[in-house]
Amino acid sequence: MNNELVKDLKEWVVIYSSSHPLTEQMVKEFNEILSSHEHDKAVEPLVDGNTSDGYHTFNELYEHRIALYLVLCNIFPDKFWKSKKHEDGSSFDGWFILGGDLGTGNISYHLPISKWDIAECRELPLGKKWDGHTAADVVERLSRYHHIASEEKDS
Repeated sequence: MNNELVKDLKEWVVIYSSSHPLTEQMVKEFNEILSSHEHDKAVEPLVDGNTSDGYHTFNELYEHRIALYLVLCNIFPDKFWKSKKHEDGSSFDGWFILGGDLGTGNISYHLPISKWDIAECRELPLGKKWDGHTAADVVERLSRYHHIASEEKDS
């Protein structure tokens, strides 16, 4: 593999992982593929959950995001839903989808199944159709929802 291909693969993993959970096994297998090629010996390993910015690891930040998202869900349970299956019936073993219909657009994350009982919202047999939202869309929709939620609270 040439270095340009390795760079493209790493960029794909970062983009993919922003909307789909990467398991430790997936990261391990990706690193094994990269290191199995003679020309890749000089390529540094893929960033993993223990990578830190000097303050928090990615694993810690994911735990924070999960906790905050569950709090939001439980404050506004009528806006949220959960499902163990995607709209097409597929699923990720060990994960469920927690989605929200905020009025500013839909948001959703895959969460570890161990958090299932914490999400106090309606359960759907199949998740709602994904509208293609990106991580940037989620931030924008949450930011706009803040104004709607404040108005609802005041009325």
